[in-house]
Amino acid sequence: KWIKNRFSVGNERVCMLVGGHAGTVVNKSNFSSSVKDAELVILTLGGHPSNKESNCKAILNKIYELAPDASIVWIGGPPAFEPKSSNSMVSKEASSKKYWLKKRESRCARNEKVIRPVVKAHTKQPTYFINPCKDLTVDDYKPNSGDGIHVPSGYGDFLSKYLGGSTPMIS
Repeated sequence: KWIKNRFSVGNERVCMLVGGHAGTVVNKSNFSSSVKDAELVILTLGGHPSNKESNCKAILNKIYELAPDASIVWIGGPPAFEPKSSNSMVSKEASSKKYWLKKRESRCARNEKVIRPVVKAHTKQPTYFINPCKDLTVDDYKPNSGDGIHVPSGYGDFLSKYLGGSTPMIS
């Protein structure tokens, strides 16, 4: 609803690509058919280290090729949170390189230092970047379950909660 209101989306063809990262999503078999002739493309691909500058540029260029008149909204990865279950990606131990607050910092930095500049430099069509890390404090975003890095399925629809409960900063 927030996206529809903010970007004046009515019955236009909207494509939403969620999960994964820019390096793999562009190669999915249904990518081209999903994006082709869309008027608005929403990406929620954020925290993965494979979101390198080259991969981010590649996905934006591919979208331009398939839907040159589309506006693009890229929502960066949500901030990491304290894990409620054991996993190999995020730790509760402050001394660990994988400590959740360090992971949070690196994910949020990747959103700002890698993804945002590429989105802002893409001038072929209207592009917007939203960094959830700018809007969600540690207290705002602490799911009751999950591994600390992936939005837990039991947490409900992250985007609905995020976009429905706040006014994200758009750059």
